Amino acid sequence: MSYMLKTSSFLGMVLNWFGVPGFIRPCEYKASMYGLVAGHLRCTVSVRVTDFYTIVTVNGVDVYFYRLTGEIDGVGGAPQDMGMEMAEVPKTTLE
Repeated sequence: MSYMLKTSSFLGMVLNWFGVPGFIRPCEYKASMYGLVAGHLRCTVSVRVTDFYTIVTVNGVDVYFYRLTGEIDGVGGAPQDMGMEMAEVPKTTLE
């Protein structure tokens, strides 16, 4: 193992021990895989950073992390981004 890798690993362990949140940069990643088991699999991952949150989106599902603590605040996303369709609700009349 190289000196830089050992140093990075040690520093990471110390920061984790003190509870310091990790750093993440805005980015976007797209991949496609073909295989006998998976068929055609598409994966899209993006990271956005706002003043209060770091938002990681995987295939349309948003995961909100508090920017300063790294704790998860919640999840969300638009149904159409997750491959879902909105259902129609039948209208009822009250008599």
